[in-house]
Amino acid sequence: MARSVSAARYYSGFSLIEAAIVLGVIGLVIGGIWAASSSVISKKNNDDVRTFIAWLTPKLDELTADGAHLPMNTMLLEDVLVKQFSTPPGGATVATLDGLGTTYVHDNMVFLAQSCGTSDDCTWILSIFFINSDNTDYSSNPPGCSALMSYVMSQWNQTPGIVRVSYFSATDSSISADYNADTPPTPDIATLTADCRAISVMDIVKK
Repeated sequence: MARSVSAARYYSGFSLIEAAIVLGVIGLVIGGIWAASSSVISKKNNDDVRTFIAWLTPKLDELTADGAHLPMNTMLLEDVLVKQFSTPPGGATVATLDGLGTTYVHDNMVFLAQSCGTSDDCTWILSIFFINSDNTDYSSNPPGCSALMSYVMSQWNQTPGIVRVSYFSATDSSISADYNADTPPTPDIATLTADCRAISVMDIVKK
């Protein structure tokens, strides 16, 4: 009889506590995989944006170099670069968007650039719009923010370098800034990266 009871217990399956433990372990494993996957995707997004920026900005410098100024407000991407380079590095693509023309798009970041002509204040202005895929609303927490802001800080007030950064959020009125190299305060990477989660439009001015 004792042997029969023992067998019944053996084949009775998991108890609720045991099932909860198993489900908890499974949840931890899935959570770990999800976190690792998100980290890998985030790193790739930032690496791709870093590659694209490292390619794009020297091209803008070449187009606006001393003695080779294009007319002021020339759209450097739509009028010039896109026609020459339809497959830029870093995963960027060429797209035609309502109201923004034909230009480079990386994930949800739309890049526009224009010449400052012969102005002594700047050589080019790079505008970045953070939009959703359907181009109907602004995006939040855009990928590639870390790489973008790292570039800004690496070039801030260099010779030549970035002399002005301004941005605003269409969804959070508390997030806006206009940094000028001639006027304090100086931007810092922590603030820029934190604000980037809700930025709608950003302008970068190169001296």
